Amino acid sequence: MVIVRDREFIHKPYNILFLGLNSAIVMSTSFMDEIKIEMLKNLHRIIDGSNLLILRPTSIAITWYKDPADISNHFHWTNKISSLLIVQEVFVILAAVIAFVSLPFHRGYVVFTLYCLSLCAGMTLQVFFISSILEPSSRLYATMVRSAVSELENKYKLLTNSTYVSTVNSYMINARCCGVIGPHDFLHVNLSFSKTNFLFPYNPYRGADLYFPPGVVSYSFKFPPACCHSYLFNGGSKENAFRSVAMCAQGKNMTQLNWKGCLKRTEEFVGKKREFLIDVVTVMFILEMVCLTMGVYLPFAERRRYEDMIENEKDL
Repeated sequence: MVIVRDREFIHKPYNILFLGLNSAIVMSTSFMDEIKIEMLKNLHRIIDGSNLLILRPTSIAITWYKDPADISNHFHWTNKISSLLIVQEVFVILAAVIAFVSLPFHRGYVVFTLYCLSLCAGMTLQVFFISSILEPSSRLYATMVRSAVSELENKYKLLTNSTYVSTVNSYMINARCCGVIGPHDFLHVNLSFSKTNFLFPYNPYRGADLYFPPGVVSYSFKFPPACCHSYLFNGGSKENAFRSVAMCAQGKNMTQLNWKGCLKRTEEFVGKKREFLIDVVTVMFILEMVCLTMGVYLPFAERRRYEDMIENEKDL
């Protein structure tokens, strides 16, 4: 943040250049926060396998999009989080713009106060929403889980090759998890199909092709095949592999089912990376403090130099 109280200061070319660079540094802190946003988006991609509990990978400008599968006709929880981040960025960018525009005027302390308030508000929002995301007892966390389970019930269809289903299947197989909280998330999902409606244009389960042995015309699964142990998908021939998977998905061999939910798996992963994430946020906070300190120091240093110059002229 740059504060200027003497008009003569901005008339010198090198000072104008320095002001521009300093203001650019301050404005860049708002864009540095985008790194945090991307980091959080990546965390949510891990949580849901890119779509179970996703912060959709779009730019900040279109995060106001209203999810059609939203609960109770309210904004999706991801949009609420994005809205908080947008408010924070608007505060910081607005403060930086006002600081730059007000350079020729005697409004330095006003701008400095505005920037301090915006910085404090931004940090408060960050702490609030990160703690809400990671705290199971918070309302935001509960809303997030309910939203994810509801989205799973509405969008997961066994006989489809949609991006959502294929991504969820891939994540559950690789992460060795099932559903958001656990296998019971699929109790209200139709997982039945027969030869008449069997149209699979692709192989969703690796080496295990869907297989109808003699006399079998339909399957009724309790759980998605992707919830079964991954080694079942490569058990001998494709027919034998799917037969083993089907036994698990029908609930006939519950020991081969992944009972841990994908949310729990993700929390375990985030817990392992907690120190790294804390380091990243700490570095960002230090950079913001450095920029603020530079802005505070500059006007006082220049004012002392200017006052010394006036005193020298008086002595002459």
